[in-house]
Amino acid sequence: MRISSSALIQQSRGVIDASRRLVGQARRRVLRVIRGGSTALAEPAARRPARRTTPQNDPPRIWAGPADGRTRCSVCGKDIPGGSPEYEVVAGGETLLLDRACFVAWHNAHRS
Repeated sequence: MRISSSALIQQSRGVIDASRRLVGQARRRVLRVIRGGSTALAEPAARRPARRTTPQNDPPRIWAGPADGRTRCSVCGKDIPGGSPEYEVVAGGETLLLDRACFVAWHNAHRS
């Protein structure tokens, strides 16, 4: 059975849309645990969720690099501008994409 290119493209678009929906659902679950409404997070508000998402026996894995301009911060929900630092934190089975201000708040809460 041969499938046309246009049919494969449509199928791929459907898979991409489904993936985007799943990523959105996962981010909303994370946002129930970690919340923030501004670039300057209050220290106590940032400390509690960081403790919940980072078990003591499972150290976080952190990557940093330039943002591509297509992602939102998992904490404050703002777009991370292309070229600015973007931090990916994997801790306690959750993956967070953070802008600089939210990463600093998360890191300070995690250290204490």
